[in-house]
Amino acid sequence: MSNVTFKTGFFQTLGNRTHGILAMISFVVLANIGVDVAAATYEFDVHLHSEEVEPHEFEADAALLPVKAAAKTTRSGNPQFDFTGTTAGNPIWILPKSQNPGLLFLSVGTEELSATDFQSLIQFSLVSVTGSAGGPAPGVFSIWNVDAFAQVEPLMSSAVGASLPNAFSVPAAAHTHFNYGFTAPGLYNVEFAVSATLAESLGGGPVSGSAVYSFGVFDTGSDYVMPSSTPWTYQGQQFTVALFGDEHIDMGVGLVAVPEPSALLLAGLGLAGLVGARVNRRRPAAGRENA
Repeated sequence: MSNVTFKTGFFQTLGNRTHGILAMISFVVLANIGVDVAAATYEFDVHLHSEEVEPHEFEADAALLPVKAAAKTTRSGNPQFDFTGTTAGNPIWILPKSQNPGLLFLSVGTEELSATDFQSLIQFSLVSVTGSAGGPAPGVFSIWNVDAFAQVEPLMSSAVGASLPNAFSVPAAAHTHFNYGFTAPGLYNVEFAVSATLAESLGGGPVSGSAVYSFGVFDTGSDYVMPSSTPWTYQGQQFTVALFGDEHIDMGVGLVAVPEPSALLLAGLGLAGLVGARVNRRRPAAGRENA
């Protein structure tokens, strides 16, 4: 999605978004014709962010998040893990909260958000978990935390009958890690909804967004091979970014302002006026050359 971020009065483009120049011109035109640029509604841009991969910021569904065979372990007999959707002794693939250099290190990144822009925490809610072509996922997807006393805090699970809130909250301007579980190899398309309440300085009220993140779970060490070029396809689904599978990747959230339709119309009229003025200025010069 191509949007412009207005954050506490500063103009910036989000990562690799297109139409930044047009948005910048529109901003100038709106200011010149006296339109209140702050007259906008806000929404969350939910994406992927990496310090290691180019581009550093990309759409949530642009990359397959590899869960390599090194993540495979055996579910313990601790009943606290029943929410994961598999029984003790069966295999489960875990992306851990603590970094393992051989695995993807996944986090929830809200560093792009300013804490003063919100009067609530940022909530992630589990919407759906599907597989290839929208079919059933190959297994159960879950998220949990473990506290300093080794107590398990279940947060999300796609298991049928799991009585969980299927949501967690994180503060703005933060970087948070959890444990992510998968009970079978294959493709998981996980959709999250993200919501919060804006500060009164931004008009108050709710702000939301959503995104689908794709995970590929691999059973043996030879299953996942770093794609040599992009785009590439996994289980019928195309991806434009390739990952080794041991990067530090954020499920990032940014706040974007969407101008009201009336403001966009005025911006368009202003741009048309600028184009017309440029044409009118050039015509006399052409006439002199022909004289």
